[in-house]
Amino acid sequence: MKSNYTRSIVLVSLLCVSSWATPNATTEQVLINYADKVKSGASSLINTNKAQVIVQIKAGIDATTAFQSFVKTNSTKASSIEMLKSFAVVGTKLGIKTSEKNHIVVLKSDTLSEEELVAEAKKIEGVVSVEVDQIVRINSLPNDAEFSKLWGLHNEGTYYGVADTDIDAPEAWKMHRGSKNVVVGITDGGIDYRHEDLVNNVWVNPNEIAGNGIDDDNNGYVDDVYGIDTINHDSDPFDDKQDHGTHVSGIIGAEGNNSVGVVGVNWNTSMASCKFIDNQGYGYLSGAAECVNYFTDLKVNRGINIVVTNNSWGDETEFSPIGYHLISLAGQAGILFVTSAGNNKKDIDVTPRYPEAFDLDTIITVAETNVYDDLSDYSNYGVQNVDLAAPGRVILSTTASNPNQCIPNDNQVFFTENFENNLSNWKLYSSALTDDENGDLPSEHLKIDDSEAYSGNASLADTLNETYSNYLYQTVQSKEGLLDFSSVSKEEVVCVSFKVKGETEEVHDHFGIFATFNNDINHSIGVKGSSLVEISGNYDEWTEVSAQLPPSFFEQNLSLIFTRINNIKNAFAGYNIDDIKISTGTLSPIPSHAYDIRGGTSGASAYVTGAIALLASAHPDKTALELKEIILNSVDKLDSLNGLVATGGRLNLHKMLKLANGTLKVANDFNGDGYSDLLIHNIDNDRLSGWFGSEEAEVNSKYLKELGLARQVVATGDINGDGYEDVIVENSEHYSENYVLSMLKGGENGGTEGVYLRLITPFQKVIGTADLNGDGYDDILIQNMENFRVNALLGSQSGMVTPKYLKTLSQEQEFTDIADVNGDGYDDVLVTNSMNGRVNAWLSDMNATVQNKYLKTLSPNVQIVEAIDYNHDGYDDIIVQNNDNKRVNAWLSNANANMTNHYINTLGEDVGLKGLSDINGDGFPDIIVVDYGGTHRKVDAWINNEGESIRRKYLKRLGKHVKLKIEKYDINGDGYEDIILQHGYERISAWLGSANGTVTHKYLKSLSDGQSLLFRP
Repeated sequence: MKSNYTRSIVLVSLLCVSSWATPNATTEQVLINYADKVKSGASSLINTNKAQVIVQIKAGIDATTAFQSFVKTNSTKASSIEMLKSFAVVGTKLGIKTSEKNHIVVLKSDTLSEEELVAEAKKIEGVVSVEVDQIVRINSLPNDAEFSKLWGLHNEGTYYGVADTDIDAPEAWKMHRGSKNVVVGITDGGIDYRHEDLVNNVWVNPNEIAGNGIDDDNNGYVDDVYGIDTINHDSDPFDDKQDHGTHVSGIIGAEGNNSVGVVGVNWNTSMASCKFIDNQGYGYLSGAAECVNYFTDLKVNRGINIVVTNNSWGDETEFSPIGYHLISLAGQAGILFVTSAGNNKKDIDVTPRYPEAFDLDTIITVAETNVYDDLSDYSNYGVQNVDLAAPGRVILSTTASNPNQCIPNDNQVFFTENFENNLSNWKLYSSALTDDENGDLPSEHLKIDDSEAYSGNASLADTLNETYSNYLYQTVQSKEGLLDFSSVSKEEVVCVSFKVKGETEEVHDHFGIFATFNNDINHSIGVKGSSLVEISGNYDEWTEVSAQLPPSFFEQNLSLIFTRINNIKNAFAGYNIDDIKISTGTLSPIPSHAYDIRGGTSGASAYVTGAIALLASAHPDKTALELKEIILNSVDKLDSLNGLVATGGRLNLHKMLKLANGTLKVANDFNGDGYSDLLIHNIDNDRLSGWFGSEEAEVNSKYLKELGLARQVVATGDINGDGYEDVIVENSEHYSENYVLSMLKGGENGGTEGVYLRLITPFQKVIGTADLNGDGYDDILIQNMENFRVNALLGSQSGMVTPKYLKTLSQEQEFTDIADVNGDGYDDVLVTNSMNGRVNAWLSDMNATVQNKYLKTLSPNVQIVEAIDYNHDGYDDIIVQNNDNKRVNAWLSNANANMTNHYINTLGEDVGLKGLSDINGDGFPDIIVVDYGGTHRKVDAWINNEGESIRRKYLKRLGKHVKLKIEKYDINGDGYEDIILQHGYERISAWLGSANGTVTHKYLKSLSDGQSLLFRP
């Protein structure tokens, strides 16, 4: 019979993943298992011999009363059941009384089996469902990282695999850097909220008074200042050992521009923590469920702007109804749930994991890419259950450290060891391949060194050679009966200290002390017990290292273990250890400044969580599903991810922000594939063709339509808002004394379907396209050359256009450009008076009704170059050039369309301004200039530094008969605008932009006889 409850072990995604590529699997696995224990920290709080279940009680039933009644009236089995906790399930509406909500109750028993406990729990009044409280744990492997910088944010390829395998963070930071108004919930192993790189970005509960012992915000948790701890049943989520939560926190929001450590996706943010993983990497599903509920309550009932939670737990488990229900409620409250795909090398469409496989729109599941933009070899995947990928391997971030330094005071000294009596008190092990005291590599034991000592004549050394051997695990353990602490008061502060001198490879090779009792150690799998302290790097002089011995180890059979593990990379001289001492001491708070390299899909999910927080801070009006849609629609498409994740792509912060701003759409994209295309007209046969761009910047020619003698291309625009650029064609053959205006409808084939738009008179002229009413459909602007009336043909989803009168130009006025000068999302019309130089804007609104607004007056011999958002603040500006003194200025606009003059630079004597192009893709358009002096014409870019200043950058030299065409092209769709060149009458090539502004020449195609290149009219 099938069980009516769920049961399994849930694995939290990898914290550390080995990047060793060795065929010696046996030895590697030993070291992996060892490091798993090393990083685990203190003994687990989880007792797997106890049965524990989650019970959902329906609304209107008091859970505590129901349980007490059950214990009194039911069988004797009920007396062995303990209620651990109870909390109300948060709804999505305010004002619901606690008694009117469903409740979650967690029960445990030391004597009943899981089946018996499930059966008994079903007898409680008001039970909706019962499921076994599944155990979750972090599966940790050794880190063998080669890279010490933040390649996931910015990778130039010098040290880390392939260039640009990153998420384009520097480009995104020029647009936005985060906000403390956005709160990220982190469901993990806690956070080291004292850390120097996190302390200013940790959320502090504004509704709670710290330390007063009162539940000020009435949410059921006393003094939940930084969050809560469901594993220890308190309100302190400090990450004291586990590291996982602190590491992902650094990826999400390590403070930026503070001159220390690392930087997260968000320079500024607020991170709230819910700790449900213990020091050895275990936790219960009920704890995770409580975390989800806690964050939902903060948003729904406490007014805290929780936008997203980061979750790195799950495995090949059965469906959890309670987990599904609570995550669903969080989604209904507007909270996105980001989770990692896991590290089992499996297709999780075939072998589902939860919560990743929950069918909920607000879940985002993330796989991991490596430094080569490939799916990491251990990452899970699945085109149904995995949305996208992000960097995750060998990521440097913040890690936790002990909050207090244990300072020995020697009031009472319990034990000393200066190694003058050799190693009579110790047992030796090496290589982790055996439990035999003599080990299997006796020449590699920790040894007595008679040539170096802090005191006396000897010390303990990990090698007597010039360097230690690589790929080795060594331990020395105190013998049974040596240490008896059973009579020491649990209130006493006890320090374990030693002197150290020497050097190991920083970060990668570690030396540590562990405490255990009952001789609980198995050297074939590694150390069990509490990691007291771990050191790495250089100690030039003898230095004291100390750590507190936890009171839980005040036992008769205490054992100390000194251990060293190193990877397969660099070998150093190693450490000498002397004067080990266990004594009383005092605790002194210390700042935390620890960093380390980790790997796994946990880091990948943290990048995506950080991205959502960044996007939400830049666009606080976006809903949760809108944020998700933008994230998924702005990935870098990668062949390596095609068929492995739903989007086929890796996270890109810069594209994400550009898409949210409406600036990601590639100009001149007639087939909607994300690459700019070129229109080619053959004057001999009037055939219109397209040269379609591609990722490799190879153009493919395709015939589109025969125009005929009387037809000409007059404009382009997306009239029906389907994402494909349409070609506007005017037929000058008279039809009832009018011209026919039509469009070649863009599509996957590039625009071959002719669609009738409207009849216009011979006096009407198409002057441009714009989205005047902000509805996403481009409108066609038409000017009557007789009466100067300007009309718009308003686009629509069907492609049908509706005429709308805008305004009438005076005889001295002329149409100048299209720009959104007040940043309200409605394109405005710029007009210039040729007599007095006055520049006005016809400010549009949602109805395409325009209001006249004076902007500024052009001085004599000053001309408008282009209207563009020069300082990337959301308001289009106007670039002007003085032809007398060659000064180039920007009229910077604001929300009221008030213009402020800003000097940019001065052109040289023979230098001409050719246009603006964002060649480095940072969102700030750069000015392209040509020096016509001399034989070779030099082309420079005035790289725009956030609208404040410029940096001159040489691009290339321009041939004698070569012309530049700057039309915001992005032929290879990489986010960097390209410059088109025409060599004489035939050869067409491109200068492809890049992140640093360097351009690369790429031949595209040659024109045939009679062909010409059409540009935006």
